[in-house]
Amino acid sequence: MSIPTSRSDYSVLLLASDWLTVDAALDSLAYSLRSEGWDVEEGDEEHEGQHPYWRSWLEFTEDIRRAGADRLPERPSDPQELATWPPLDLRIEIELSEVQWQLVISALNDSATVSSRLGNHDEAADTRGVAREITTELKGHGWQPLLDDINPLHSREAS
Repeated sequence: MSIPTSRSDYSVLLLASDWLTVDAALDSLAYSLRSEGWDVEEGDEEHEGQHPYWRSWLEFTEDIRRAGADRLPERPSDPQELATWPPLDLRIEIELSEVQWQLVISALNDSATVSSRLGNHDEAADTRGVAREITTELKGHGWQPLLDDINPLHSREAS
């Protein structure tokens, strides 16, 4: 499966604290994507390095992280100011494609599952809450998921 084409972009208003939860889930996904697709034949000029399928999903994930990071205030250079950056109650508007939002929700649900397995039930509940909040707002804008499961790691089939 290649990355599906989006038809629309959607904006969601989130607390910065919720975006940090999203970013952490996407960071975990990106970490896993970095380890996929390195089993190409040596000398295969077309697929040297990471397989393009996995590299494209990694870039797609990193693009989502950048879109959110770009909405946060500038990171302070003073280490003491980092303790309160970003202001967790700051509301930020994030605009992503319908496919990007679907990957965000999938990553959040995966992160919640891992947290639950590790016994971090409060963290799992908070993460699932962020996924529900995003889904509810998107559906209010007419968003519908394109696929049952968009996460490429769930199928592990490079196209």
